Amino acid sequence: MKKLSRAIYQMLLTLWSVLKSLTITFLYFWRKKVTVQYPEERLEHPPRFRTLVDVDVSKCIACGICQRVCPSDVIKIEVWKVKEGDKETSKPRSFILDLGRCMGCGLCAEHCPTAAIRMTQEYELADYSREALIRRRS
Repeated sequence: MKKLSRAIYQMLLTLWSVLKSLTITFLYFWRKKVTVQYPEERLEHPPRFRTLVDVDVSKCIACGICQRVCPSDVIKIEVWKVKEGDKETSKPRSFILDLGRCMGCGLCAEHCPTAAIRMTQEYELADYSREALIRRRS
């Protein structure tokens, strides 16, 4: 008799947990959906959302601060000296960004004295090779 009452108790307990979980499922069925069908639909990003680095080479003075401050060693600058009148200035011959290594911290954009480096809202970096993630500016 004791085994029978224990089996009935276990069946009622199981039935109770199934009904409880079905109730939760039923309540979620009527809530607003949060899934986004990604390639067709895109989420709205906040205005201050920043991920990738972009460079305006015409503003760059090739000081190298961004290269020194970058923790991931993403930026490589080849510098050449240009003589303008009596003074000599530095200009970037090539500006290489390895976006496959960039973590989007924004330190380079924060420390750039001429605001030549800026963070963009671009976030899609998927590609088949690492070489495609290297951006060269000159």
